[in-house]
Amino acid sequence: MSLSTANATEINDLRSQIGTLENTLIAPQTHSVALASSVYAPEVPVNKRLMFTLVFCLALGVFLGLLVTGVQWVLPEIRRQMREAEGRVR
Repeated sequence: MSLSTANATEINDLRSQIGTLENTLIAPQTHSVALASSVYAPEVPVNKRLMFTLVFCLALGVFLGLLVTGVQWVLPEIRRQMREAEGRVR
């Protein structure tokens, strides 16, 4: 009886070791990355007119800011005139 129990324990240990070794032999499920084309990044900046772009965007921002400010300044006067015109029509 003890001999069969010892054999069963040894068989279970061997099966466990076989399972562990089989898991280590399975090929990984990951793959290396494949790109459609090679990646290229130039060492020198492509935008040669950085100052022009900066000045242009700054001027555009100032212009749009003044435009919005002007509209906000004139809009109450326009609304007042519209209310007066509606009062005359009735």
